[in-house]
Amino acid sequence: MTPHVFKFVLEDRLLHEADTVSSLLSFPNRNIYLLLTMPTPYEKEIERLRKLLAEDEIMHLKMKTMHLRMLQKRIFEIMKVSANLIQNRKEILEMKK
Repeated sequence: MTPHVFKFVLEDRLLHEADTVSSLLSFPNRNIYLLLTMPTPYEKEIERLRKLLAEDEIMHLKMKTMHLRMLQKRIFEIMKVSANLIQNRKEILEMKK
């Protein structure tokens, strides 16, 4: 079977399967379909844990950002003190001249 013929046969089968599913949904089997598509307790728990993990990651990023801002403030304060010390040292050296 050539690839083109195989593709046609495969598409024909898929269309037939889709027709079968749609015909099942048009009968009272719709309730069974709804039951089969409802999330299981396991899936619900996995989704809950995924959301919890996402919230935890967001909180972690917020804390990390807060720590970085505090660190930036400390570095800026150290730079200001260092600049003042350098300025004072220059003034003292100029007085000695």
